[in-house]
Amino acid sequence: MSSIREGMMRAARFHSGGEIRIDEVPIPQCPHGGILVQSLASGLCSGELMGWYMERKAASGPHVLGHEVCGVVVESQDDRFPVGIQVSPHHHAPCFECEVCRKGQFVHCETWRTTKLDPGGMSEYFGVSRELLGDCRVTDGLDHVTATLVEPLACVAKQLRRLGYQEGEKSAVIGLGVMGLLHTLMMPGSVAFERNQGRIDWSVNSGVNARLPDTSEKFDVIVVCPGSEEAFEFALSIANPGARIGLFAPLPPGKLGFDFERAYMQDLILVNSYSCGPNDTEVALNWLKSGRIRGEHVVSHRISLSNLPEAYEQMKRGDILKPVVMFG
Repeated sequence: MSSIREGMMRAARFHSGGEIRIDEVPIPQCPHGGILVQSLASGLCSGELMGWYMERKAASGPHVLGHEVCGVVVESQDDRFPVGIQVSPHHHAPCFECEVCRKGQFVHCETWRTTKLDPGGMSEYFGVSRELLGDCRVTDGLDHVTATLVEPLACVAKQLRRLGYQEGEKSAVIGLGVMGLLHTLMMPGSVAFERNQGRIDWSVNSGVNARLPDTSEKFDVIVVCPGSEEAFEFALSIANPGARIGLFAPLPPGKLGFDFERAYMQDLILVNSYSCGPNDTEVALNWLKSGRIRGEHVVSHRISLSNLPEAYEQMKRGDILKPVVMFG
């Protein structure tokens, strides 16, 4: 079935070399068995600032940014998602039937790895395939900016679940970019460490116990948000024996300089957490609906699509916390 919408639209694309351009691209067709969504808001993910990762994405051509999305269905081939409802689909979804899915390891499902928004969320329209509807959340009742937090907050839910975090444990978060702030807000009583004074000030205004990374205090649960050796080394220095350290972001490829002997001799537990699955997006949506997290807690700038290239560089430098593109 062909789309009733034809022609061109604007999309933000990462070009090899690190340039962000607002390009004209074709409006996607409504996928067979899927939906076509008109964008309302799209957040810039901190993972899209990692140059080595984005160069890999753009190796075969310009890559459309954006997967933290909120939009309205304008065409539908699935009765569960009628025209006019507000949705926030995940950009990957599992098959729910394979061996890894049966184990709950959804992000390692082959279907999960091959599905994606068409062409991406930082565009005026995007297609959501039939497979992706397996993790597409109806977000009617949430404001557009808060609804963009379903996916990033689900990543927090997964990290805390894998860590076995219990409220009241002596906990620390390293890094107060948007993901560190989300972790801290969901870990009441935790201490957050950050070098950027602007991020510290924002977080303190949100009720966070935020400090410079200069302490002899030790913790039992630590979440490391920056993908850097320096952040990981700091986590080792503040870990109690037997502490659980969550590695939220990947370290750059290649041989790493730190010595794992210290982690071994202290019985430290290192817990990686990659992306999130449908069980985590359900938890995140419930948190958002309860009001525990709102857009204004973590979104510092609402911008137009035209202003995204500048905001991208500002966020990369740490000058702003998090921009969300508002469409229409």
